[in-house]
Amino acid sequence: MLVAVVLLPGCSGPIGVKRGSAEDVQRQLTASVLSTGRLSETSRNLLQRGGLLEAYERDPEAALETAHEWLVQVQRARLTNATMASLVALSEACFLHALKSGDRRYFMQSAVYAWAFLFANPKPLDPLDPQVRLAANLYNRGLTLTLFAEGSGEGIEPRATTYELPFGTVLDVSLDPEELRWGDRRFTRFTPVADLEIRGLRNRYREAGIGAPLAATTRRDEDGSEEGGSSEDGSAEDGAETETRRDRVRIPVSLVLVIDDVMAGLRVGRLESHVRIVPFSEEPTIEIAGKLHPVELEPSAALALTLDEVRPWQGEIGAFFSGDARRERDGLAFLSPHRRGRIPVILVHGTASSTATWANLVNDLEADPELRGRYEFWLFTYNTGAPVLYSASLLRKAIDQTVTRLDPGGEDAALRRAVVIGHSQGGLLTKLMAVQSGDAFWERISETPFDDLEMKPETRELVGSAVFVEPSPYVARVVFIATPHRGSYLLSYGVTNLLRSLVRAPSSVVKATSDLVTQNPESAAVRRIDDVEGALGQMDPSSPFLGLLLEMPVEAPVRAHSIIAMKKLVAKDEGTDGVVRYDSAHLDEVESEVVVQSGHSCLDQPSVAGEVRRILLMNLLDSPRSTF
Repeated sequence: MLVAVVLLPGCSGPIGVKRGSAEDVQRQLTASVLSTGRLSETSRNLLQRGGLLEAYERDPEAALETAHEWLVQVQRARLTNATMASLVALSEACFLHALKSGDRRYFMQSAVYAWAFLFANPKPLDPLDPQVRLAANLYNRGLTLTLFAEGSGEGIEPRATTYELPFGTVLDVSLDPEELRWGDRRFTRFTPVADLEIRGLRNRYREAGIGAPLAATTRRDEDGSEEGGSSEDGSAEDGAETETRRDRVRIPVSLVLVIDDVMAGLRVGRLESHVRIVPFSEEPTIEIAGKLHPVELEPSAALALTLDEVRPWQGEIGAFFSGDARRERDGLAFLSPHRRGRIPVILVHGTASSTATWANLVNDLEADPELRGRYEFWLFTYNTGAPVLYSASLLRKAIDQTVTRLDPGGEDAALRRAVVIGHSQGGLLTKLMAVQSGDAFWERISETPFDDLEMKPETRELVGSAVFVEPSPYVARVVFIATPHRGSYLLSYGVTNLLRSLVRAPSSVVKATSDLVTQNPESAAVRRIDDVEGALGQMDPSSPFLGLLLEMPVEAPVRAHSIIAMKKLVAKDEGTDGVVRYDSAHLDEVESEVVVQSGHSCLDQPSVAGEVRRILLMNLLDSPRSTF
């Protein structure tokens, strides 16, 4: 019996190990209050070693105050590695107490400790130290939750203020009004986005760094200059409706609260700080203590929030049939101010569609570090039931007016290197940015010379700009995606005749047609005006318009590319995307052609984004370096 008692401890000692899964051990080692609602192992170890863990679990506020007083006293002597390491543990403990108690003062106290660890450390931080990333995350979330309640989608406008923190500490916040200025606009309402769940976007992009990631709305800055500003409408008028839409666009920004001389402030109980606003750009960084640091940004979340609020897809089908009704969103739109040296990428959607179809493509391309800062994306919305020539004339006019407004002196070479990308019917509009028609289109309407007909000045301008096509001087490259250059076989079916009869033409087209008929009763224009069809008729394989456009080559020096979708990768002469056959989408003259496996709605496909990215990178090689 005695032998058994002696040997018993050897069978199961107080300390030992057992082999677990690597995944479970990794989760245990990397868990923190931000992912589990419990302290990380490192912070528990530091509190335990300092004799504060049990006290923290009994009375967290008293334990945190004791730790704070110790920190103030010990740093009067000198800052040691142990002292600085304890800042992360105190930050995490404050954050956990704020979560459990609802006392949001501790969120800001958590952010203060994390900032001190990151930017008041006398020794360089090891970038591989997991405590560095934990401290940055605690600062970012602590700052966000100070400004916004958990789960709150309410927007705020930053302002100078004072926070009463625990332990008798006061934090003064100053704000230079210039921080809210962005081109010709001002940031107004800021909304947190890190806690948003996103649907519909294939990828979620996040720029890791320092700062609270937010989405900001803007309004026109009455005191700002037009240069460097943004415009969302390619029309000559910039009315209240356009301003309202621009005010709903969300811009990804990071709000950084820079705390000056944080350790000295903790000693005296008064901290001075100032707000910095850093928008998403090619180099989203902030200078702190003489060094550049990346800022935290959530561009995908801001894009999803914009689309969720603006909802451009609503009424896509209804707007297709509605003529001018519900056409208030027509024109060019872009979501950030133009900056000198950026090349426009103009995206033109297809039939009965909206700018929302480009969401995944824009999300992927804007997040690409090799493209970001070199390009800006403009979105064109139009009545997809209107005649293609008419819609193309509106696109050409929108580009002309936008470039003239942004660069009246003609000094920004990038604005003359635009890449136009069109999907489906949008590809036909795109081609019309790069061809020379001469009299070909007009001769389909009338045998009488255009100048010999009587018509009102507004009719002459509308018809002339539509049928006498010149290449846009601002377009350097065009990309056709699933484009029916020879028509869609679906439009050969009889049911499309009914659809054509339901589509209402824009009032301007109706008035111009009526003017031609009324003022020229004996001319050939009257006899052949019925040949002018809407978009559905013009995409029928038998359409004379398509035959004429097909014969017009893309004019040099414009370069062209095709992306063609096929549901099944079969022989090309058998291929179709369900709407457009391969032989309709194919053009011999293009510089490159890529076939992707997809249906007609292919813009969400990674292979499409990859090919567009390749084309845009190649376009940079052809652009003068002075462009940037």
